[in-house]
Amino acid sequence: MTHDNGIHVLVAEDDLEIAALLRTTLTKAGYRLSLAYDGEEALRMALSNRPDLVVLDIQMPGMGGIDFLRRLLRGTQHAKVLVFSARQEAHVIRNLVQEGIQGYVNKSQSFKELRQAVAKVAQGGNWFDEAFGQT
Repeated sequence: MTHDNGIHVLVAEDDLEIAALLRTTLTKAGYRLSLAYDGEEALRMALSNRPDLVVLDIQMPGMGGIDFLRRLLRGTQHAKVLVFSARQEAHVIRNLVQEGIQGYVNKSQSFKELRQAVAKVAQGGNWFDEAFGQT
């Protein structure tokens, strides 16, 4: 049984299989979910729907992650952003942190870790997976 915890999460993910897994995982955890499959759609949805949290894949068709973040944070200061990406180069993650993300989880991590990261960031905390400290 799921419960609605009142937190709206926008998932920006272009891989349909990963998006479906994220939808199942986060819906079962009680989050209200919206899905976007490219950067432009994600930005439109984020600015109009004002989600509490954006789970962002930084490599999507169209608008890239850093450009998305700049436009999002210019348009709405309340959004928290957790990057969920296969990119793990230190300079890329540092740039994302400078743009204002609250967390990063590599796609090689478990969905359990992702759920923990979503919960932590949604509550106002930060989450960076262990690999980030080793880059």
